[in-house]
Parts: sequence; C-alpha cells; structure tokens
Amino acid sequence: MSIWANLGTSVPCKEGGAKVPWKEVSPMSERIRFARDYELGVYTITELCQLYGVSRKTGYKWLARFSEGGFEALKDRSRRPHSCPHRTPDHCVEAILEKMNRPGFSGDSVM
Repeated sequence: MSIWANLGTSVPCKEGGAKVPWKEVSPMSERIRFARDYELGVYTITELCQLYGVSRKTGYKWLARFSEGGFEALKDRSRRPHSCPHRTPDHCVEAILEKMNRPGFSGDSVM
C-alpha cells in the first residue's frame, strides 16, 4: 500500500452507517498531499496554491519544511513565542520572593 493512500476518511452518518459524499481531512494530510502533488510535477506552485486555497508564501513554506524534514516537518508547530520581552527579569523575581519570605511581609514592603 502506498504511503499516500487513505489520507482522508469518509465520515459515517449516525443512522444506518451511510457515508457522506465528502471526505474529512486534517491539515497534516492536506500538507502531505500538497507536497506529493508538487513532487509529481503536474501543477505549478501557483496552481497548487489555488487548488489548496493557500497563499504562495504558505505553499513555499510547506515545501521548504518538507524538503528539510520530510513528513514529520509538516506537523503543526507551536505558536508560542520563544521569548517575552515584557517578562519580569529573574533577578527581580528572586528579590521579590526573598522579601516575601521575611517576617512581617506585606505587598507595600516589596516596592
């Protein structure tokens, strides 16, 4: 069986087990199909992006990820920032915690 087979699955209805005419697909499977279609060489990047409803920038991003790391690189990535410029510096946090551990601490005494 091909690694490309069965990327989408038909969704059964609740009653009678009938299947709906469309397929439920995940973002990961769409990215894999996009990469596969590009490798087949039938479509240009512009045509693929129109078919899949994504911008060319996104299409190029998916292809770059795929060429760097294969299928695993096409998984969703965390959107969490790598750093926070407004975060309280560690030395300030340590100083506040040190003052909190002293007897007679109140919120006014921290500042």
